[in-house]
Amino acid sequence: YFLSSPTWKDDDVIATNIRTNEELKVKDLYNQKLLLPYISDDGEEVFFYGQFNERNHWDCDCLINVYKNNDLLLIMEATYNDGNLIKYEQAIPDGDNIWSISSRETDGDLNKGDTWKFSKKENVEKEFTIENVQPWDVLDIASFQKFLNLNLIEFYHGNTSKGYYNDDTGNVYLVQYNSNNTVKTLYCGNFKDGVFNDNTGNAWYITKAEDTDYMYYKGHFKDGAVVNNKGYIFENPVSQDKIDEITKNLELNCDLLWKQN
Repeated sequence: YFLSSPTWKDDDVIATNIRTNEELKVKDLYNQKLLLPYISDDGEEVFFYGQFNERNHWDCDCLINVYKNNDLLLIMEATYNDGNLIKYEQAIPDGDNIWSISSRETDGDLNKGDTWKFSKKENVEKEFTIENVQPWDVLDIASFQKFLNLNLIEFYHGNTSKGYYNDDTGNVYLVQYNSNNTVKTLYCGNFKDGVFNDNTGNAWYITKAEDTDYMYYKGHFKDGAVVNNKGYIFENPVSQDKIDEITKNLELNCDLLWKQN
């Protein structure tokens, strides 16, 4: 969800001074921090706390919340440079049972950084109205995380594009967790359209189903599955000593806790 630039004109009245009841035009409000609530064409309530410049472009640090039927759909802390999104932190529901939180910098069509996925225990409901909202009602990411006490189920380090994990740099990894915070899957390899895709032969994963031991595979992946091409390596089960050897030099931005058999 990326906010488009405003479409109003310089002489459009878009605000009122609550102390003086003076109507304020767009040209009166350049480069000032504003709280702008509005309803989108599809009925979403948008609460924007930020600023725009003389070219009617979002600028500097902005905070955005979006609600639909009183349920939170988006938090976005965004840094703009004359309407161009430079970096952002974002929280959105990902299906019915997951919150996805990202911290990324933009680079052309790519968004570089990290994504965390958490189990979604409840919806976040709006406790104010579009008529009485105050700046402190607009949630930032840190407040959101403290409020929900989230349980991590996935961590991804790599690029995204078009809303999917897409990265062929060789510097990408994903960790999926069980409910007790132990590792379910650790994958180091390329992604295409959100799933494992790597034809280098260097991609690998360590994975464990609920009723199996950990297993290790190194080789090719296609459309999220292993491809047993010539030269692949497969160990089932793989020992904890071997897991420690494989992972000892990895520099990961997340914890690895292996379930003991």
